[in-house]
Amino acid sequence: MVSNLTVPNNAYGAGWNGSTNVPNENSVYDEMELRAPIAGPSFTGAATNTGSFGAPTLYVGSTNVAVALASFSSSDTNWNGNPIASGTITNLTTTRINSLDYYNLQNGDFWAEGFHAGNTFHSFAPLLYGTPLASGSFSDVTSTTNNPFVAILTSSTTTNSGFSFDSGNIKARDIGGGNDEFVAILSLAATNRIEANWGFIDVFTGPDSNDGAYFRLNNGYIQGVLAKSASYTRTATSNLVSVAPTVYHRYVLRTSSDRSYVTFWDLTPSGSGYVTNWTDSITNTLPTGTGELTGIGVVAINKATPSAINLIQLDAVGVRSLRILSR
Repeated sequence: MVSNLTVPNNAYGAGWNGSTNVPNENSVYDEMELRAPIAGPSFTGAATNTGSFGAPTLYVGSTNVAVALASFSSSDTNWNGNPIASGTITNLTTTRINSLDYYNLQNGDFWAEGFHAGNTFHSFAPLLYGTPLASGSFSDVTSTTNNPFVAILTSSTTTNSGFSFDSGNIKARDIGGGNDEFVAILSLAATNRIEANWGFIDVFTGPDSNDGAYFRLNNGYIQGVLAKSASYTRTATSNLVSVAPTVYHRYVLRTSSDRSYVTFWDLTPSGSGYVTNWTDSITNTLPTGTGELTGIGVVAINKATPSAINLIQLDAVGVRSLRILSR
């Protein structure tokens, strides 16, 4: 053929289906132009969403953030230790990891362990000093898996003999600011023959302190005491304790943020937390100011039969401020 054939115009439509006729160029061109925006669309003006979509899921790495944060609540102070993918989480106020307290040395906190204890130095590292009372003594004791740093306080054959680990008669702590906490981890080797104090104290020989907040063991019972200028308020309840040298308790006392009361706890470990064996509070004015400063310590004496006995097995002592110091 030497010349072009002319085919009548027949626009694309349903009639093309099954037809063996030849389309002309114009019909094909028109249909291609019609469909070109679908293959490469362009938009003008604002897009309007008329559908409904579910909430998006946010991931940091492979970690679902909503699932990770769901394990925290405003009252939850425990974390299982499993890592969370990198990122920033704000507004968390938890102070415990695996039920262990966080101590900030730059905020005036410290934690003293018994493994440095020795008859030569009479010290309970890092900041407590050992003082024999009426020829009492202390020595190392067989430790446990979870309490590996234990020193035992022992009396002599003299009545009211024993031992004290304390701040070295230094009374420089003002607990009147509130939010101060004292912790002692110890077990009792005897009860009704022991008189003992541990906490914020200013008398390191056995009797009640003049100023302070502390646990007091007497006649087999433990009470909380708040002392201010030798005026004493004691918890309404007390805890009858038993001799159990291998069972270590965590004794915690804490002054309130508004400085109006102090709370006492007797705890024992259970899994990743603690069981509360006893707790009580005292509402009264805290000692404060130059004339009512306290030290810290654990003091035990044998007040009864003059025979050498084991008094307290002391694992650790801690003090921390739960308020952030501006200095």
